[in-house]
Amino acid sequence: MKSLYSLSRSTLLPTLGILLAAPIAAMADGADVIKFSEIAKKHDKVVVPIPSEIFNVLDKFDVARNDWRTELKVPERETCRDRNQYALFLGRVVAEGFLAVEAQDREAIRKIGRIVLSVAEELGLRNAVIKHTKAIIDEADDGDWRAVREEFDATRQTVRDEMESRRDEDLAQCVSVGGWIRGTEIITALINRNYSSKKAEILHQPQLIEHFTTTFKEIRSFQRSPRMKKIIAGLDKLQPLMTGESVISKERVKSIHGISSQLRKETLTP
Repeated sequence: MKSLYSLSRSTLLPTLGILLAAPIAAMADGADVIKFSEIAKKHDKVVVPIPSEIFNVLDKFDVARNDWRTELKVPERETCRDRNQYALFLGRVVAEGFLAVEAQDREAIRKIGRIVLSVAEELGLRNAVIKHTKAIIDEADDGDWRAVREEFDATRQTVRDEMESRRDEDLAQCVSVGGWIRGTEIITALINRNYSSKKAEILHQPQLIEHFTTTFKEIRSFQRSPRMKKIIAGLDKLQPLMTGESVISKERVKSIHGISSQLRKETLTP
């Protein structure tokens, strides 16, 4: 098994929206846990995943389609206060998109697609994602879920070029953290349903939580934002729970879930 966070190889961002970092593991008891390092790489100081690999891992979850739908929390489109909030919100919505694909929920995909386009427009990225978003919605309507997954991957060159041309790392970090927070909430909910220490191994993320915490504290503009201060405070609470001993107890899983859920409510929703 590789080291948990060997993030040396560069990669491109491939998804509906900009960046998503979600902690994901193979959940079947007796199977090797797939570490985050195997689906995430480091690119321009931002941790990003590869959608095709995320889907491969999600397929190994011992979760029924209706259970995926139970975890879906597709938000209503609302107006955010600033670009950082739009970016956080976008990351959260993209995380919902991965669940919607696993649930094969056509209506959720349509709603998420409309929200992504609206938020992308606020961030000046509508032209970069509209073609791919439309294709994802059309393919979901046709029930061609394999094509939906392929379209997630096909987006990466377009979005990478757009983000590189803008050199807007702060917004990229916000989308990444927004997706990671929502992903953490989802994964801990699934682990809590049927806890095992094997499943909980994925939550041992010392280097990733250190990356997010350090990065957010180094961005000066975040220090002046009450919303970003809440995220930093939340990351500080999560750090000791996701570091130290690699065996994550049921009580720690519940604590991580509670913090990530509160962060989603307070910072990822307008």
